[in-house]
Amino acid sequence: MTVEAGTQPRKLSDRIYDFLSRQYALLKWIHPLLSYKRHHLKLSKLGQLQKLQRVNNFPSERVTFVADNLKLIGDLHRGNDEFPIIILLHGSSIFGRKIPLIRALAKEFQALGYTVLTFDLRGHGESDKPQDYTSPSSFDFGRDVVAAIDDLERRINLKNRRLYVVGHSFGGGTALAAQAQDKRIEKVVVFGPPRRLSERFLNPTAREKAKLLFRWQLDMQLNQPLTFTLWKPAIESLNIENYAEQFSQPGHIPLFIIDAEKEPPEDLAFLRSFCQQMTPPGEYWTVPETDHYLDSGFLGIIPYYDRQITTTFVNRIDRWFKEVDTRSD
Repeated sequence: MTVEAGTQPRKLSDRIYDFLSRQYALLKWIHPLLSYKRHHLKLSKLGQLQKLQRVNNFPSERVTFVADNLKLIGDLHRGNDEFPIIILLHGSSIFGRKIPLIRALAKEFQALGYTVLTFDLRGHGESDKPQDYTSPSSFDFGRDVVAAIDDLERRINLKNRRLYVVGHSFGGGTALAAQAQDKRIEKVVVFGPPRRLSERFLNPTAREKAKLLFRWQLDMQLNQPLTFTLWKPAIESLNIENYAEQFSQPGHIPLFIIDAEKEPPEDLAFLRSFCQQMTPPGEYWTVPETDHYLDSGFLGIIPYYDRQITTTFVNRIDRWFKEVDTRSD
C-alpha cells in the first residue's frame, strides 16, 4: 500500500494494518472465528435470554443473479402479492445476508406481508468477489441492487408493486447509491448508515484509512490489499454526506434515517445534524435503548434477536411507509 501525497507520516498502527493486509492469505482462517465474536450477543443480553428468540428457518427460495459478471446469491421471502417488495441490504460482514439482524428483519417484514429479498453484496457471504483491482467500478455496490431489481422483474410482476430498499450500516450507504442509479426504487430506509467518512477516511488527514481498509478487506475476504486510490471512489458513492443537497431539495425520494440510542455520541450528533437539513418527505428516528444491531447476535454460532425491539423497529418502518403513501395521495 503506497503512502498518499499530502498525508502525514504513517503511524505504527497504520504500518501494522498494512502488514496484516499483505499477510491476509495466511491469516484468513481465523477471521470467521473473530467475526462470530464481533457479532456475539452482548453480556448484558445474556442475562435476559427469556427475551431473546432464535432465528429459525422461514419460507424462502434461493435466488442467483449476475451483476458485472459477478454471481450474487440471495433469498427471496415471498409475502402477500398485494404488499410492497423490500430489498433488505446487509452491512459489512463476512456473514452477508445471514447476519442475525438481517435474518430477523426479513422474518418480521415477511410476517407483516411484505415480500423480502436479501442477498449478499459482491465480495460478501456467498457472492462472487471482484477480481479486477484496477477499476473502482469493480466495487460498484449500487449496481448489485440494480441487478437485483432486474432479477425481481423476471420473477415477479412489478407493474403494480411498490419497491422499497432498507439498508443497514454499509448497506445503508449502498441503498443511497442505488436510489441514485435506479428510479424504480420508491422509498429508502437507512439504519446506522456509514457516517463521518470524510473525517475518518476520505480526507487527506483522515486518521483511520489503514484500519478501515483492512476491515473492509477482511469482511470481503480479499486476498489482495485494498488501496486508497481504488477504494476511495467506491466509498464516496456510499457516503451520506454526498447526498445532503439531494435530500435538502423538494421533490426527493422519501427517506427515513434511523439510528440507535447506544451508537457512539459523535455518530448520533453527525446524523442528527444531517437530518436537520432534510426537507419532506424525510424523517429521522432514534431507536431507544438498543445498539447498532438491535441487540441481535450469535450465541455460539446460533443467531438470536430481541423480538420486542425488532418488531418495534419493523412496525415503525411499516407505519412510515404507509404514512408517506397517505401524504402523497
